[in-house]
Amino acid sequence: TLATIPAGRQVSFAVAPGYVYRMLQTTNMAGPWTSIGTLTGPETGVSTFIDTNASTGQSFYRTVTP
Repeated sequence: TLATIPAGRQVSFAVAPGYVYRMLQTTNMAGPWTSIGTLTGPETGVSTFIDTNASTGQSFYRTVTP
């Protein structure tokens, strides 16, 4: 899910616990995609990432494993 919060944009998504994910962001689906952070999936199976540098326009997000 994606939500706008006072700190920026919050992205929550299902993960495999213990796996490492990179969060990528772009303002155009064609790219370029920029890596904005790395996280490890928690035991709950749901991770939350907050993009504190989100653009004021539209943004697209995806996750990849290294």
